[in-house]
Amino acid sequence: MSQCNTIGGARLSPSSHDTTDTSQPLISILWFVPDDHTALSMPANVVIAALADNGLLQWSKGSRWMTVQGGAKSYVDAIVGIIPRENLHLNTDIVSIQSFEWGVKLVEAGGAEHIYDHVILA
Repeated sequence: MSQCNTIGGARLSPSSHDTTDTSQPLISILWFVPDDHTALSMPANVVIAALADNGLLQWSKGSRWMTVQGGAKSYVDAIVGIIPRENLHLNTDIVSIQSFEWGVKLVEAGGAEHIYDHVILA
């Protein structure tokens, strides 16, 4: 992919410093990105479409998003609290997720395979 097709390669502002300071936090609203390089290497058309779909480019109308009191951790904790321990894969390297008519298959980095009706990625 050429540099100009990425957020980092886009000429969105007078300096690359401005692009980094504004683009990375905006991208982080929708996706977890570990660093500026990852955020700025994302395809510009994907980022812009996702921001538009979520109403994040319409500042005058305000965001359609709502927040959860206590943040995302509060609902993740609530979900984790009702799932049986043997069905939780916390801090586990999952190398494959396949969806079938009969369920979802997870494969761990160590080779262990698990079959479930549904999977929640958080």
